[in-house]
Order: sequence, then structure tokens, then C-alpha cells
Amino acid sequence: MAPTTQPLQPWSQPDEILFLGALAAHAREHGKPPARAELCKALEGCHLDMEFDARKMYAKMRGLKEVYLKLRNAGGGDAPGSHEARKYDLSAVIWGPPRGSEEMSRLYPYLAKAVDGISSRTDLGAEYKRAFELMDDEEASKLEAQVKKARIENAKLAMKRTNLENEVLGTLTKSSD
Repeated sequence: MAPTTQPLQPWSQPDEILFLGALAAHAREHGKPPARAELCKALEGCHLDMEFDARKMYAKMRGLKEVYLKLRNAGGGDAPGSHEARKYDLSAVIWGPPRGSEEMSRLYPYLAKAVDGISSRTDLGAEYKRAFELMDDEEASKLEAQVKKARIENAKLAMKRTNLENEVLGTLTKSSD
């Protein structure tokens, strides 16, 4: 029998706290939030009142992270003891305070140079640098690999161009003799 698609139900406050609690436990144990592939394992034993799949859970995690980052950038969460304050505190364990540009540059040097280059060409440079500092490790490492690969490809092309120019120069020199 084909699975039926049920409309998304709003999350209850206890489910949000259980969900964030499981993510926070994973972050404490592994030093970072779970990646998409680790999400189901991180939620094992988490007794949510709803059915879930990894795609929906990852979307929920990203949504909660966005809410947390907006609150953090605005100066913090709600009054202590409230549901929102508990969510904020658990989110802080998962996504932590922002790293400085120094640490991000050390961890992702190729990406940092790309961000600097982009930032220097636009009026939004400060915002881009701030976004780089807030970028999660999974996304930053993926972009780091892509930027590094592109730089290697550019270096290979530059070497081929130099070799071709040297060959042309050698041919022109022989022809002029």
C-alpha cells in the first residue's frame, strides 16, 4: 500500500523541546550539530508525538536554527523559564555563539579568501563577512572544497597558458633567426 501524505501538523512545545534536546545531546557528544545523514541516529530514543522522516526533520532543524540566529543577532531569547527561552538555550548548545573571522579563516582558508574577494567588490561586504562567521561547518566545508578545487583548476589553466605562450615565443624566436 502506498503511504498517504498527511498535512504537516504544528509542533507541540514538548516536541520542539525533545527535538532540540536530542540535537543538543548530539552536539555535546560530537562537538557539532548532526549532519543530514546523522539526523535519524541523533533522534533515536526521542519520543516525539508525531511521525517524521529525515527530510522533514532536517527542514525543522534548519528552521529552528534560522529562528535562533535571528534571536541571537537581536540580542537573545525570552525571559528565563519560558518555552522560548528553553528553545533558545538548547539552540545555543547546538549552534553556539558565532565564531570570529580569525577562527573561520583558519578552518576554511580558501573560502575565507573567496569571501574577502566578494566582500571587497560590494557594498554588502560587512554582511557577507558576518554571514561567513555564522556559517555552519557542513556548509562551510562543502564550499571550502569547491573553492579549493576551482583554485587548483585555475592554477592548472594558468600553467597551460604559460606553457603555450612559451611555446609560441620559442617558435617566434626560431622564425626570426
